[in-house]
Amino acid sequence: MARDDTREGERRETIDELSEVLHIAQEMGRRLANETHGSPYAHVEELNRLLHQTRVQLSRIDSRVNGGVPQNFQDERSPEPVALA
Repeated sequence: MARDDTREGERRETIDELSEVLHIAQEMGRRLANETHGSPYAHVEELNRLLHQTRVQLSRIDSRVNGGVPQNFQDERSPEPVALA
């Protein structure tokens, strides 16, 4: 059972670290969007949408792993959620 606790702790740590990295990436994406004009802006907007989707998916995974209710990062710009199998 100690092995399962160790795995759970490692999984929790990995999810937390990945969440922090995604948060930082989203902040950088917002800055890039503010600094980008013209035709490249559409690509930056797509990047930010994908970063958001990734963070939503990580929240769902976290919820599944920990049996909780996922945080709702969904907003009007987000596509429909991807179902977890």
